[in-house]
Amino acid sequence: MTARLRTHRVLLAIFGGLGLSLCDRVHIHYGILTPADTSFLGQAWWVLPMFCFVAYAAVPAWRLWRRRLSGAALSTGGTELACSTLAFFTSYAVTGPLDHWGGSLAALLTLAWVVRLWRRRCTGLVIFCLILACLGPAAEATIAGLGLFAYDHPDLGPVPIWLPAIYLHGGLLIADLDGFLD
Repeated sequence: MTARLRTHRVLLAIFGGLGLSLCDRVHIHYGILTPADTSFLGQAWWVLPMFCFVAYAAVPAWRLWRRRLSGAALSTGGTELACSTLAFFTSYAVTGPLDHWGGSLAALLTLAWVVRLWRRRCTGLVIFCLILACLGPAAEATIAGLGLFAYDHPDLGPVPIWLPAIYLHGGLLIADLDGFLD
């Protein structure tokens, strides 16, 4: 791993972890998520390190997936990356005030994902996003099952029905980060 790549991954871990932690705070603020421990700035001590790890590992996981399918990286410019980042954080943030929309919010977020996906011609991206949309909520359901937090109004097992759609948008951001950094 080159020094440049290491630097990119560390910066992704730091800023991605902080960004995801702030998104988590949106869910806490709107009463969607109740953490069992609020000892670190209103969140559990393990949330920031977990999100930093996720951010650190996300792009390499996508690259591995993409390369196994012989796919080329997306060509993502700075403006596109900024728009993709904004779209991801917007999709995450709207779930706070619009949680009560339930299935309608899930459908709207999924439709927005399809629109965002449409311009991308990248082998395996749909499957990667769908895998994230399954594994992410499954991981959150597991963590909730351990009693570390709880969604206050779950309607898809222990998680909200719109949660997989956030992971769909996350998959696009990961691919765009890869395209920008490649």
